[in-house]
Amino acid sequence: MTAPESVATPVPEFTAPTTVAATTAGPLSAKDFPTFPGWSRGIGEGDDGRYLPNGTWVHDVVPRLAVADLMAQGCAERPADVPTPTAALGATYVGPKQQPGTALALAFGTAAEAQSFAALYRSRAQGCARNPAAGLPTTVLSTAPRLVDRKDLGTDGMWVELAQPQGARFVVAMLADPDGSLWRRGAGLASWGAW
Repeated sequence: MTAPESVATPVPEFTAPTTVAATTAGPLSAKDFPTFPGWSRGIGEGDDGRYLPNGTWVHDVVPRLAVADLMAQGCAERPADVPTPTAALGATYVGPKQQPGTALALAFGTAAEAQSFAALYRSRAQGCARNPAAGLPTTVLSTAPRLVDRKDLGTDGMWVELAQPQGARFVVAMLADPDGSLWRRGAGLASWGAW
């Protein structure tokens, strides 16, 4: 068995897509994403030119770029050895007050790799909570079985993040929370939604 590829390998440069984004990626499909009461599926608009919209709420993502984006959200140096998923799929949500939401599902070769990635992701969120001056003020509500935190994205406002491994998959959702209504759910967020 070979060691998993890591993002220590240079991330490929972004090139503008020339084909419409697929609605599946490897074993991943729309059914891998959670549903949240009051939130609906939104039509993806192309994520600033990173994919060509396909008219649905899901789109494939280059796995190494997905990991690079997630690891950029930490408040510490990016780790040298991060498992790279075999596939990645993105999703778009719309909240009850038309606020945006997004999610990312990653497929790994094994459940152990997904658990390892989840532990690393939790650790990075906790690092931001311990060091808000590092650039991404974060408040962590819980870390197991689901990471629940709130991130202050500056001009983009406050967002609630929910993330957890599911077998050989890792799913993370970020939901805009401009009025704090999601965050006021408190500990209930650890079991909120259908995963």
